[in-house]
Parts: sequence; C-alpha cells; structure tokens
Amino acid sequence: MKYILLSVVLCFFNFCFSQSAFTVYDIFNSALPDNWINTIYLDSEQNKWIGTESGLVKIDPLNNWTVYDIDNSGLPDNYVRSVFVDEEKNVWVGTFLGGLAKFDGTIWTVYDPTNSGIPDYHIRAITKDQNDSLWIGTTAGLVKWDGADDFFVYTIDNSNFKSNNITDIFVDADNTKYTGTVNGGLTTVNNGEVNYYRTENSGIGDNTVRGITADEEGNKWMGTAFGGITILTGDTFLVFNTINSGIPDVDVSDIAIDESGLGVIALNYAGISIFDDTEWTNYDTSNTPLPDNLINTIALDSENNIWIGTETAGLVVFDR
Repeated sequence: MKYILLSVVLCFFNFCFSQSAFTVYDIFNSALPDNWINTIYLDSEQNKWIGTESGLVKIDPLNNWTVYDIDNSGLPDNYVRSVFVDEEKNVWVGTFLGGLAKFDGTIWTVYDPTNSGIPDYHIRAITKDQNDSLWIGTTAGLVKWDGADDFFVYTIDNSNFKSNNITDIFVDADNTKYTGTVNGGLTTVNNGEVNYYRTENSGIGDNTVRGITADEEGNKWMGTAFGGITILTGDTFLVFNTINSGIPDVDVSDIAIDESGLGVIALNYAGISIFDDTEWTNYDTSNTPLPDNLINTIALDSENNIWIGTETAGLVVFDR
C-alpha cells in the first residue's frame, strides 16, 4: 500500500501525464522529412504548415500529409523559415537561401533579389496588413510589398530601425506593424512612421525580440532572447523573467495566446511554459513525454491542442 501511495505522490509532484496526451511525429513514424522544425502555421481551414530543414509539410484536418521539397515542387530551398497563408489561400513560404515562394495550389512563383525588390534570400517572417500589403522580414530589412514592382525596404539607413535582421511581424487591430529584431529591440511601423523601443529608451526586457502576439485586450506579448517575456500594455512595458515569475528560463523562442487568454511560450532550452492567468506551469523532458527541451516554435489550434516544433526530435502535439 505504501508503494502505491509513494507512486501517487511522486506522480503528483512530477506532473504525471499520460503518454496519449503527447503525440510525437518524427522521421521514423511519419512522413516528416526532418526532425528539425523551424515554424508551424495554422491557416483558416485548420491546415497545419510545418517548415523543416528538409522541406514544407502540409497536414490537413483529416491528418493527410503532403511534403513539398526542391525535388517534387517549385520550392526554391528545403530550409523553410516562415509560412503565411493569405485570404486567397496563397501559401507564402520564406526560405533560408532561396528567397520567397508563392504557391497558389498549382503554380510556384519565386521572388528573390534577382527578380524583385526583396533585398535578401533569407526570409524570416511574412504577413499581410489590413490594406493587403505584404510585409516580409529579411536579414537585410523589413519589406513592404504593395504588389507588382511596388517594394519599399525599411532599413537602419533610411528609417528608425536599429537592426536590419527581422525576426517576426505582428499586425494589430490598428494596422500597426510590430516588428521584432535581433539586437534592435521592437520597432513599430504605422502610416510610414517608424518608432523603436530598446532597453535604453523603454522598459523592454531585451533587445532581441523573437516572437510577438496579442491577447484579447490588445496587449502585445513578446518573447525575447535573454529577457524572458515583455508585455506592452498601453505605453507600459511589463517584464516577466525567472526572478519575478514562474518561467524556468529567459531564452524564449516563440509565444502564442488563445482566445481564452491562455499563454504558451516556447523555450530554447527548457521545454514550454503555460500561463493560465494565475500561474505558470512548466513542461519539459523531466516531467512529461516531451522528447526535447529545445523548442523552436509553437502554435495553438481550435481544439486546444498545442503544436510544438522541436530542434532535434520532430513535431509534438500536446492534447491539453
């Protein structure tokens, strides 16, 4: 009897989870072409687009898998860094060495420095704003593309940007573009006006901002490389780190929030953490079946599943 009680106690303190709550897809048990996951994007039809170092994977709602790579499609590079699907169902794919690809379901079109105003082959972020302008984050600046040959590139030379290395782009309800950078802090763009927020002129927690999203109240949540999480509420920056909160590490690689306000952060070396408006709960290899603590990206679907992209162990779906 005491052994059963001991097992129950140990399970409680170690956040015991059933194996079925975590489904792991890797190169051995699925069509996944690589265990290194760079990005996960969920479109309006609940298709999951998975960017890997060996191609792009589409998982439809019926769990049918399709893999696109340089051998079977017009994808210009297998190293997929970013994905965005627009209202016309065009799939925009950012790559590491091949520029930007557009897939309309039949035809692939590639845009790079040789045939467009995009200044670099490395595309780290893609989104559209309320005016249907395409915004492209590169390592050589932020691109605004209004169609045809109408490109404008924001850089440190022609604007208030403090870094040309763009990590993420988030468009809020006011059509303001919130842009994360490497060592340049947060930059906002609205009607051509550019403002920056770094540690020396604001309360932001770190100058490398990797992921940006917003909650239902419009507060902007930012994951940083060395400063944990920064929340921008109005004009006030609130910082949450290992000292003043329950997060186990300050190296945040991605961040997501669902409609209920549940916040999930991906940590570079410490698994994931979930904030339910009162406390943080940490999930890693020591207390769950999560196969890797190095998490590159996360996404939340409409069925409360957390999609987790790891650096070495494939794709994980956490049915919470």
